[in-house]
Amino acid sequence: MHSCRRSIHAALLTVPLLMGCYANRLVTGVPPTGISVEAELSPIGTQELTRAIGPNAARLDGILLSASADSLVLSVREVRLRDGQALFLQGTTITLASSQLTALRSRTFDPRRTVVAAGLGLAAAILIIDQVRFGGGGDGGADGGGTTPALAPRRP
Repeated sequence: MHSCRRSIHAALLTVPLLMGCYANRLVTGVPPTGISVEAELSPIGTQELTRAIGPNAARLDGILLSASADSLVLSVREVRLRDGQALFLQGTTITLASSQLTALRSRTFDPRRTVVAAGLGLAAAILIIDQVRFGGGGDGGADGGGTTPALAPRRP
C-alpha cells in the first residue's frame, strides 16, 4: 500500500515538470525553416486549397519546410476548419503563396508561462497529496460521516 501511495505521489510531483506552455507570435519577414507554424488562410487561400485539403479550411498547423518572400512549404499536421473542427493530415505537404495567407504565427516555447503553470501544478499536486494523506482534514461533513465520541455513563 505504501509503495502504491509513493508512486502516486511521485507521479503527481512530476506533472508540473512535464508541463510546457507555448505562445503563438506573428512572423514577419522570411521565417527560418524547421519551426512550428500556424498559417491563417485568406478567403482566396481557402478556395484555392479546397482540392488539396478540403473545403472551409481556416488555418493550417505544421512544420515549415522552406520559405521565401512569396511562398511557404509546410508539412501539415492539422487543418482547422471555419466551423472549429480539426482534420489531421499528418505529413501532407502544402505550398502556400503569400496571397493565400492573412497571417503566419510561430509556435514557440514560453519559459515564463511554463514557470507559472509548473508552480500552479505543483501547488495542486501538494494539495491533492495533503487530501489523500490526511483525509481532507475536515470535520466529516454535514452528513454525519464523522465519528461520535464515546460517552461516559453519568454519575448521580
